[in-house]
Amino acid sequence: MYKLFRFFLTIILLNTLVFAAAVYTSGSNATQLATAIQGEGLTITNPVLRRGNSNQAGTFSNGIAGANLQVNQGIILTTMSVAESFTTNNSTQRTVDNPDTYTDADLRAIDTLARYDTIIFEFDVTLDSNTRLLLVDYQFASEEYHEYVGSRFNDAFGFFISGGDLNQTYNIARVVDSNVQITTENIQNYATVTVNNVNNGSVGQYNDATPEILTNSAYFIDNNQNNIHGTSPVIVEYDGLTKRLQAAIDNLTPGVTYHFKMAIADTGDSQLDTGVFVSKIVGVREPVFCYDYAYHQNKRYFTQNNDGTSQPYIQGTIIPNEDINVSLYIRNEETSDVLAKNITLDIQDINTTQAIYASESVFVINYGEILPNHISDSALTSTSNSDIVGIPINNLGDQQSAYAYYSLTPQNSLSDINISLNAYFNYTVTFDIGGGMTLNKSYRTKFGSNSLPMCSGDNTRYEPSWGSFNVDTKGIYTKANPKFNLPTQVVRRAGEFLVTAHDANSTPVPYVDELKASTVVGVELIDAGKFHSTKASCDEPSSAISERVWIPFVDENGAKSQVEFTTALQNAIDEKTISITNIKDYFNEARKNTAFRIQVNELNDDNNTVIQYERLADGKYRMLNFPDLVKDYGTCKQPVRKFPYGHNNTSTTIQVAEACGNAGSTGVDFFTLSKCNECILGYNTVYICSRDNFATRPESFNIKLSDLNQTNKIQKVRFADDRTGIVTTGEPNSAPVHIATGYSYGFDINATTHDDNNNSSGYTAFFTTSSTNDRNISFNWNPSIPNPSLCNDTTSKPLTFSMVNGTVSSEANISNVGEYLLGMIDTEWTVVDNNLSRMSHHKSVKINGTTYNVSNYFVGSGNALDCLSSSAVVQNTSTLPSISGSSLTRINGCWISSEHNNTDENLKYRDYNITAHPYHFLMPIIPSHGMSEDTNFTDAWVYMNDLNDTNDLTKIADINESIHFRGDIIAAGHDNTTMTNFVKGCYAKDVNLTLDHNFSRVPPVEYNYRLFDLNNSNEVISIVPPQTESPGLASAIEILDDGNFTKDLIGAARINLNLNFDRNLSLPINPIIVTYKSLDVQCKNDADNNCTMQADLKSNHTTEGNLTMEDTNLTHYYGRVYSTDYREESPIVTTIRYEVYCDQNCNPDDFNITGVQSPTSLRWYQNTLHVNADGNVTTNGFTSVGTTLINNANAATSGNIVNGLEGNTLSLANGTPAPYTDRIQMRPFSWLLHNLYNPNATTNDFNVEFIRSGNWAGQGSLGETVDINTSKRTNRRMEW
Repeated sequence: MYKLFRFFLTIILLNTLVFAAAVYTSGSNATQLATAIQGEGLTITNPVLRRGNSNQAGTFSNGIAGANLQVNQGIILTTMSVAESFTTNNSTQRTVDNPDTYTDADLRAIDTLARYDTIIFEFDVTLDSNTRLLLVDYQFASEEYHEYVGSRFNDAFGFFISGGDLNQTYNIARVVDSNVQITTENIQNYATVTVNNVNNGSVGQYNDATPEILTNSAYFIDNNQNNIHGTSPVIVEYDGLTKRLQAAIDNLTPGVTYHFKMAIADTGDSQLDTGVFVSKIVGVREPVFCYDYAYHQNKRYFTQNNDGTSQPYIQGTIIPNEDINVSLYIRNEETSDVLAKNITLDIQDINTTQAIYASESVFVINYGEILPNHISDSALTSTSNSDIVGIPINNLGDQQSAYAYYSLTPQNSLSDINISLNAYFNYTVTFDIGGGMTLNKSYRTKFGSNSLPMCSGDNTRYEPSWGSFNVDTKGIYTKANPKFNLPTQVVRRAGEFLVTAHDANSTPVPYVDELKASTVVGVELIDAGKFHSTKASCDEPSSAISERVWIPFVDENGAKSQVEFTTALQNAIDEKTISITNIKDYFNEARKNTAFRIQVNELNDDNNTVIQYERLADGKYRMLNFPDLVKDYGTCKQPVRKFPYGHNNTSTTIQVAEACGNAGSTGVDFFTLSKCNECILGYNTVYICSRDNFATRPESFNIKLSDLNQTNKIQKVRFADDRTGIVTTGEPNSAPVHIATGYSYGFDINATTHDDNNNSSGYTAFFTTSSTNDRNISFNWNPSIPNPSLCNDTTSKPLTFSMVNGTVSSEANISNVGEYLLGMIDTEWTVVDNNLSRMSHHKSVKINGTTYNVSNYFVGSGNALDCLSSSAVVQNTSTLPSISGSSLTRINGCWISSEHNNTDENLKYRDYNITAHPYHFLMPIIPSHGMSEDTNFTDAWVYMNDLNDTNDLTKIADINESIHFRGDIIAAGHDNTTMTNFVKGCYAKDVNLTLDHNFSRVPPVEYNYRLFDLNNSNEVISIVPPQTESPGLASAIEILDDGNFTKDLIGAARINLNLNFDRNLSLPINPIIVTYKSLDVQCKNDADNNCTMQADLKSNHTTEGNLTMEDTNLTHYYGRVYSTDYREESPIVTTIRYEVYCDQNCNPDDFNITGVQSPTSLRWYQNTLHVNADGNVTTNGFTSVGTTLINNANAATSGNIVNGLEGNTLSLANGTPAPYTDRIQMRPFSWLLHNLYNPNATTNDFNVEFIRSGNWAGQGSLGETVDINTSKRTNRRMEW
């Protein structure tokens, strides 16, 4: 920031009377000169006369009265002599010869010829700790006036400042109007102080066309009248001089040392001398103000922790879409008579992406006021979403403060906010700068800047200022052994306290000994943690969280030193001076940082005289200072009930005389006494906060659960109501509560009061998934299984809730299966009582500026906690705290917990034993069929295939000709997340797997299944039924035990389920269509596998899942591969037929059979749908018994199958003569193997006979394919 230089011209009416002569001293050394100009607010060091002789420098006084100067005292520097300078002007051309020339670079910058009779005085100036502004008065004079104006004889004066944090040298001697503000940026634009620049406005007779400025005559005094038969106004030798110029050197840095140089010289020659009269340099200390800030939602202050080293921010977790209320505090720290006027506050550059100004939300509490005053937006300079400009504040004198308030509306449903608080404090201070003159200086400082720091303290410390009264705890405090601990309190549990009066002159620590006081005090509870500064919280009227109770310290026996607070509170209730009807109502607000505030009304004098009372014989109270009171305080600070009161008189007044009635004469009753003190509250009221603070906590947490309709959550059913928050002499029901995972349940939670399950107002706290153990509501992992390490997830599940004023109605779910304890705890709320780092006021305190060790006045030398560590206990109301050694006993616990007993009300609170189950099973299974695993079921078919019952795993391929259900059965929550703990040895259960299906006719054979259990790599880990056993019946219920849910599959079982009809190699059957409706899975739900839970508004919801197939149809054919016998010349082209069975009871059209009948049987049809992938004669499957070549090879694989037909070429081997007969063997897939006579056959065969060309011999055979081992032969006629 650049420095500000402001100059002021003071015009004084000249008086031509003759006064006593000015007093001067010639020949002063540098130290004497420095002493003469040393003013307040700075220190001059290292003075030196750099140039000039002893006659050229001196000091003077009585300059105004004795010489009619406008500078009364200071130093003179001259090219003449000090003595000659103070003579009456009797020459127009006075010269004192000081033969010397000296070139000073700074002077030459003013005029290159300024080097004759030079005198230079240099010194350092160090500013005091709060000095930023220097004031210097001076008058420049010369004998060159008037004749040489406009000539080269341009005598000059320079006042130079450099060093410190300046980056160059500045000449601050300038000719400017008093309203002009000079800065380091523009100082060169203004004229320096020389003869040619400030004069009478006309050139002299000896001008030589040297440039001049003739427009500054308003700053000039013509002193040449003595030489033209007149009277010179100023008793100095010089023919002309300036009026007093005052340089205000502003925005310097406190504590920094700057270098000053005053230099003056004759210019052009050494004739006709010049001089300057300089006053004291005065440092004006900038007023000391400090600030504080706070913000809250729903009584929860979440003000940024800040010890003053950080810029102010509004940041933290917030309640979305609810206004944030911001409080600002300004205090005048001065102990002098500095008065700040014209005060305004500006809030600017609000980050509108996160929050905007809430219109019409500005309020102000000025000093001495107790009620907020609304400032309408129209009364402000301007407002917008991002700015609030011109919040007016009344004048603030020393040690006075004010509060301003406004609200911000969060945007975009934010749950966290982080915006800078750009607040500016604008004010004006009038300074007395001597000589009957004042200086109005305006300031604009930003909150958090060096010139406007935070008030002392931060919101992690409690820093009370001890006073004449205090509130103490019965059972801990005694007059003989005063201990000031205030333990943790509980909402609506009435504690027992004493209000005590203390002697300011007690030793070794003031305000310890009790002292009788015949006055009345007001006592209320406040939120002591609102601001960072305890004083800011203590002084703010709106920090009260209870009604104010007025307590007389006088009875029929005279003044008292202590009063039982509970008795006084009950009296106020009985007399209806407050609105509450029960002592418990006074302790109705939860706060993390609570204190008592005592208010004492004083007279408006300089002696801090408290208002005195006496108790009359009739029980009334008489005010002894009443005449002074009415005189000083004519009107009330707030309307109060009018005397005479009577409880039914509701009329009000603002007149002290009417409010206080006969308080000064016959006395008034307690009701009137209270209203009278309310009337004058705020005029001259001392606010004293208790010497200890304390947390006011809820009793417990009462959690109630509801089953919500997941699509219409207005519909709900409360369940497990007998687990917690019940009145019982026994124990609440501790049986497990079974719930579904991923399912939103309603949570209705109250942070309870001491006398019931109602919510504790003021308890606003956020419980998030990132909460530490200090504050959380969680499903806490609580397994009873033998080996929890078999589980995939052993973490607890913290929940997110925002409790506002002690209650929340929201929803949450559990994210994994298992056993948990649902509980809630807050150990952080009472931090002011359980963390010694927050209890430093138990060790030391500052009283009237002096720090005292007060550890003897707190239990355990200040090391005792004010709540029971690691405990949630709440003492019975009848139990008083006590001291045991160095600790407090019989006090309330530091924790708030859902596991708690309220012994006063016999209320029991317990954590829930929760068992969480999957809500359902997901079945991402895609049905497919056949060898190709075709998922298209349009006209779908497979061959009937006996699911092999052999241990030969190479034949598992036989399983593939079937319908397949391959995929995962996933234990999932309602939100479809996988339950990773539904695994073997953890919380997996046995499940039942069923297939809903039917047949187009009653099948003559069994419909079977075989199920393969796979691991994460799709490797087979088990087969059900085992391959050593027959396949299972599809109609039977299959149990998948928990072992199928392996840990590596994290909550799933991976299956390959295959189904097909039992197939007899010798007995073909007609096609059957199977219709599949669904594949279903359900928890077994026996004694060891209970999956019953509360969900879907019923108590017996169970975990199940299904794969719905919407009547998927699959035709099952009995098939074979077949060929007729052949008799031909070599080579012979054969046709291999893939056929399905359909006898006279079967209509081919019903089963999509479109092929022709077999050449040798009307019961078999060409399967035109058959392709290679549906099965064929396997590798090396065509072989001959003899030497016949098949496709030019001894053996051959199956060829290309088209429309169910396959061709092969058979030929005689080389050297084999015809005729030749051979048998060709085919080894097909098992579902194509058929032998009417041999159920154990492994091949399908046919005969070939090679004949010679033109010579027929041999016999071909038609009919069924014949195994080479059979002894039977068939006729060549067709089968019917």
